[in-house]
Amino acid sequence: MNTFQAIESRRSVRQYQNRPVELDDLLMIAEMGMHGPTSGDLQDTRFIIVREKEAIEKVAEMCLEQLWMTSAPSLLVVCSQPSVQAEWYGERGRHVFSAQNAAAAMENALLAATDLGLATCWVGGFDQEKIDDFFGVGDARVEGIITVGYAAETPEKKEMHDHLTTIYFENYGNDKIDMDLLNKDYSKKIEKKLKETQKKAATFQEQAKKYLDQAKVKAKEVHKKYVLKK
Repeated sequence: MNTFQAIESRRSVRQYQNRPVELDDLLMIAEMGMHGPTSGDLQDTRFIIVREKEAIEKVAEMCLEQLWMTSAPSLLVVCSQPSVQAEWYGERGRHVFSAQNAAAAMENALLAATDLGLATCWVGGFDQEKIDDFFGVGDARVEGIITVGYAAETPEKKEMHDHLTTIYFENYGNDKIDMDLLNKDYSKKIEKKLKETQKKAATFQEQAKKYLDQAKVKAKEVHKKYVLKK
């Protein structure tokens, strides 16, 4: 599975088979999460692997009673370290960069799990104080939780918004662009490029002919001046 396939096929799954996930796979997913970008390359994101059924049930309750989470055989809890970012980047590091780093790690983890044939769901709704206390994170902060397992459901194909309404150019709200490119109709672009190339070639040919004619005239003048006089 390549990157584009993983991105397109990933879905949020909320029903899982009663089948454990190998620890090696969970470690691989966490490792791929660590490859996500971090501000200043501080690599401050941390992961907690949860496989105990009782712990998963308690976490589900703290996640605004999203009890469907209890069907997942494992969780990947993603934590940031706001104090680390704050030391380098102040309050923006504490409140923004730390969360962004964790989010990048979570998306990497989701795609890695998809590549391994596993199903996931990003959970961001939970009681922050309770969840932090439950995992004993101290100065760190739980940013998100990923359920990981083998899918027991097949979500419907994701309906995407039209790119005409979601992609802008140079400024927010500016959707003006060459429609041939936007509609992936490259034939007109190729045709236009060929015509430009042909025009340049014709211009070059004309210039070369002109230069050659000038050279011939010059050669005749030289011949007449130096050769014929002898």
